Amino acid sequence: MGAGADYDSLFDWEAAEQADLTSLNQIAIAKCRCTGGTADATAVTIDGWTTSATQYIKIWTDPSESYRHNGTYQTGSKYRLVTSLSGIDAFESYVQVIGLQFGNDYNSVNARSPYALIKDCLVAWNTYRSGFVLASGATDGKIINCIAYDCARWGFIGLDGASGIVYNCTAVDCTRSGFDFSIGTYTLKNCLGYRDWE
Repeated sequence: MGAGADYDSLFDWEAAEQADLTSLNQIAIAKCRCTGGTADATAVTIDGWTTSATQYIKIWTDPSESYRHNGTYQTGSKYRLVTSLSGIDAFESYVQVIGLQFGNDYNSVNARSPYALIKDCLVAWNTYRSGFVLASGATDGKIINCIAYDCARWGFIGLDGASGIVYNCTAVDCTRSGFDFSIGTYTLKNCLGYRDWE
């Protein structure tokens, strides 16, 4: 987003770049930047692609640039996806979301297909639902080194039919609970949930 970018939003990138990556033998990479200082405000649905383990979709902020958050919610030149719907709804397999920050009215990241990777991401608030979701069908998903603040329901949740691993994640002041992986097969390791009840 902003001056010098190929697209004005992640939504525009997804619509323009959608492809059969396996036939093209390509990886689709969206490097998210915020050169204009404003948030990306359009929800994104990742659907209609053809992917594989070696021809995947990578949506990220490059840590060698200045657009990634530092573990706290940041504005200015830091890329952030702030929408009234789910931030990213990923229906395709092999989608990677790395180093983004979110503020949403609905779920921030919904992984709905196998082999999703959500890493180094931050949810600053969620007014209605949850932060990071492994939804039904999201088998073998990975959520690693993510933080969820102030989610209206859960910081991290796995739904029926999903499975995966959740490592090094933190949930703070989420209304129902920080983590809910009671249905499905999951491994949680080195995670922390905290809520100030006062």
